[in-house]
Formats: sequence, structure tokens, C-alpha cells
Amino acid sequence: MNTLTNAKTTIPNKRGRDLKPGTLRSIIRDLGISRNDLDQA
Repeated sequence: MNTLTNAKTTIPNKRGRDLKPGTLRSIIRDLGISRNDLDQA
């Protein structure tokens, strides 16, 4: 949950497997997080 925007998304539990890049991009987009936000974190 993005506490600034109250945006929510579902994150799959792949039991030890990495998320595919497209899935990760979708999660980030759904939460309204920019690449800039990630670079500053």
C-alpha cells in the first residue's frame, strides 16, 4: 500500500522465485511509484 496515495495492489507469492520484470513494473505502476522515487530510496 502506498500510504501517500492509498493505492493498493496484489503482489504474487512465488515461493523463492524472482518476480518477472514486467510483473514488478506493474506493481510499481499500480502503487503510483516513479523511477525517481525508487532511485532516491
